[in-house]
Amino acid sequence: MELKNTLSTYADRFDPDYLRFLAERFDINTLKANAYEENRKDGHGTVKCIEVKYCGIAANTLLGNDTASRGKTMNSAVSAAKTHVARNFKDLFTKKNLDELKQQGYYLKVRFCFSYVYSDLPVSLIKAEESKNWEYIKDGTRYDYHYSKPINESELKKWSIYQSQQESLRLIMEILRSAYSNGHDLATLEKQNHSIHVRFTCIPSPLSMLILNNLCLCDSYLYGKLAIKDNMETTCSLHHPVSVITKVENMENEQFESIINHYKYLWRDDLTLFCGDATKFSFIENEKGGKKNRTYYFEGLTEIIPPNKIKWNDKISRIRESKRRHKAKNRNIIEILFWKRKLTDKFRLYTNKVVPDSIFHSFFTNFKRNLLFWGLATLLAFLGFFIYSLTVTKVKSEHLLELCKEHTVFEIIQVSLLFLTLLIIKSFAHND
Repeated sequence: MELKNTLSTYADRFDPDYLRFLAERFDINTLKANAYEENRKDGHGTVKCIEVKYCGIAANTLLGNDTASRGKTMNSAVSAAKTHVARNFKDLFTKKNLDELKQQGYYLKVRFCFSYVYSDLPVSLIKAEESKNWEYIKDGTRYDYHYSKPINESELKKWSIYQSQQESLRLIMEILRSAYSNGHDLATLEKQNHSIHVRFTCIPSPLSMLILNNLCLCDSYLYGKLAIKDNMETTCSLHHPVSVITKVENMENEQFESIINHYKYLWRDDLTLFCGDATKFSFIENEKGGKKNRTYYFEGLTEIIPPNKIKWNDKISRIRESKRRHKAKNRNIIEILFWKRKLTDKFRLYTNKVVPDSIFHSFFTNFKRNLLFWGLATLLAFLGFFIYSLTVTKVKSEHLLELCKEHTVFEIIQVSLLFLTLLIIKSFAHND
């Protein structure tokens, strides 16, 4: 009987009743009513925390990301309800609400723990979506096993899972930029301040989870597809029932605590990537126009780094800072290198399903991308050569043609070889 008071279910994440319930829970007054108290870090009084935690692939409903549903018809009631959820969530970060919350002793603690798109879970879902033997899977009397070749980086980027996560990261970056322009640095690591942090887990977790203080909402990713007019859907089904678990005071909350601990494990695990390690996220200061017109903005959050380029520098720097802050004995460089090597070996086990693009693919892709730039650079080099020749040798205009006939062939060969060498180096140095 007690469990019935704390657990409820909805048909799936597209259930209009569920979406309306979720929109109500993101009303700012509802969030304040369910905030929890904690002692201030300065030891004077208390502060209230509004905690929003997400774990999954893209947080499409929360951020209003429609990448995965483009080209598909959607019930108008569902579409309106989804819009309401995203609007209520984004309204939390307006200047008015952020200022009022701070004045009233509240702070927003928002955490996104995305599945790293190069890891096992997203790639397994992609493999299920592209599988050629669904007709045989449905018919248990026949077997037909198709060889499934590894996905490379370029192929991965074409799938809706990759594009959905990338779009969600772009929307988060927009929130960060907007809030910063209004005087709130949501990327801060300072405790008890409004903040949004993003991490990436490579540990397979088929649950999509949303935690709002005393509430957990969960559903599962499925490998199965639904048949539509005898043809399989292009994407895996998302029609898993949503479980809503409420924490009730003065009661045992084993289900709630289990899900909270599941999230903590993913968020704090050694293999979980900090934002600065998994993406090219950075804080940019634009000084053009002088100090009065100086602007600040965030860049690179949408540029997800492939496994073979992960350096773990962000995590290492935070470990060192934590030890310094707590006056602990700092690790020497040998210990850190040994730890990094062990971590990299474990990380490779979770991210070996996506292979890097071939050298030839990388070269030709970058060749096409940089051809215009280097072509213009070569043209300017030729122009500079002629101007230099005219200036230094003081050649008259009527003798320019003779100079070109005598010297141009050799100079063209020189500059062309230099251009080709630089282009090859640049193409091999940067993956697509």
